[in-house]
Amino acid sequence: MSYLYTPQCIVCEGEHDRIVLAELAARVLRMNSISRRLDIVVANGKVVIPRVVQAVEPQFPPDSVIVVADSDGRADSTRRMLEKSLGGLDHWLVIAHPNVESWITGRIGRLRPEDLRSGATQADLRSIEARHPEFKVFREALISIPLPR
Repeated sequence: MSYLYTPQCIVCEGEHDRIVLAELAARVLRMNSISRRLDIVVANGKVVIPRVVQAVEPQFPPDSVIVVADSDGRADSTRRMLEKSLGGLDHWLVIAHPNVESWITGRIGRLRPEDLRSGATQADLRSIEARHPEFKVFREALISIPLPR
């Protein structure tokens, strides 16, 4: 008997984040034999994320929205700002330090979309988790089974 996983949504800052997160999420789900619909919505900026989350949350079960934002070197203040703006606990919050791209490159610089996709395809997920503890939260959010309330 297989379990029917609920759909999930990732809200991220930008298109480069979407490219990396889409590939990493697909890999995590495959590794855990999980099949579920995964929507990724680009907010086009950190300050817009709360409004985008507010718009998508009603379309998904509780605890099915994963918010991923770059810390830009200010993880604590980014977390506080988003927690205050988002309120409630019906979402997962992942602050990528210093940014999502650094999960696969180990550096901050900008890469072309095809290089991001290739990097995310080839990156060692255990190594990412060892270097970036926030990736563990991302992984756990993807493989979680949201419970009805």
